[in-house]
Amino acid sequence: SNSADQAIAAAQLFRKEMPNSFYICESFFLQYEACRIKGDLAGMERTLTELGSESQSRSMPDWKNSAELLQAELYEMQGKHQQALPIYSKYANDAGVGKDAKLGEMRCLSALKNWAGLKTKAEAILSSAKDRKMDEQLLTGAYNARGDCLLSSGKTKEALFDYMRGVMVLNSSGETSREHEAALAKAAIACARHAVELRDQDRQTYKQRAKDLQAELDHFYPKSP
Repeated sequence: SNSADQAIAAAQLFRKEMPNSFYICESFFLQYEACRIKGDLAGMERTLTELGSESQSRSMPDWKNSAELLQAELYEMQGKHQQALPIYSKYANDAGVGKDAKLGEMRCLSALKNWAGLKTKAEAILSSAKDRKMDEQLLTGAYNARGDCLLSSGKTKEALFDYMRGVMVLNSSGETSREHEAALAKAAIACARHAVELRDQDRQTYKQRAKDLQAELDHFYPKSP
């Protein structure tokens, strides 16, 4: 928290002392991330308001776009998925930020239980992946999304297979991400649910796998909700 406060103070001082610097926009990103580390949602909101005003006064539309995407993320953190969704959808085909926007769009559709819309988005990504190599994080998000649709319709084992793609196959970099975290958590949930549908040794196998996945989640994402 102390280092986050120092980062915020440094970003504000930087803008005061070097108002015409090339890195003004980046200083807002630094401040936003520091507020996020602190869990200061109000501070994140203030940072975006400042960035939006700055982009307007300087006529920098790229800054405005960045602020809008961060606003969608903040809405999502606040549980305002209906407000975040149109912003993510607006940028879903953007060359620079399209991946993050697509992932946010799918997360919001899942949170809103819009299964038809979610399935369409997920299948489009998975279908295009057959023709070209695609980003692993985006693929994990699409498999998670399709898994959510399957789980909602009671197809627990099929959902588990989709979640496990992100756990076992699509994290070759070993980096942490929201999608990998969700894949681990949702695979554990699907395993536990599937165990209830089974008997005897098979039930114990899936219950144990659920525990193993939860332990993995705790290891990689100790603050996961």
